[in-house]
Amino acid sequence: MGDVYPIINFERSTKLVSNGNDGGDGMEPRIAKLESDVAHIKDDISGIKSDIREMRADIKRVEAKFEAKFDKIDAKFDIMNGRLFAGLCAMVGCFLTVAGAIIALVLK
Repeated sequence: MGDVYPIINFERSTKLVSNGNDGGDGMEPRIAKLESDVAHIKDDISGIKSDIREMRADIKRVEAKFEAKFDKIDAKFDIMNGRLFAGLCAMVGCFLTVAGAIIALVLK
């Protein structure tokens, strides 16, 4: 079947036992360090969340400014479109008038 390996390293496990005051192998200072690190991580995450909230507000303000600019541009395009259409109609009207005059002269 193969070699059998022990699950627990008994030599190391005996070293983990200390005088009973700190949980073994200097556990209390290590846990204190972890707790301190977690507190710093929480502070960092809190700062990141605050920054994201500020960025969202900034993005909304920028979006509003762009929307206002695009509305102005759309209005100007509508005006230009109206002017071009009016000019085209005037040109077609002139063309039809001239064509009618030419046809009238030819038919006379």
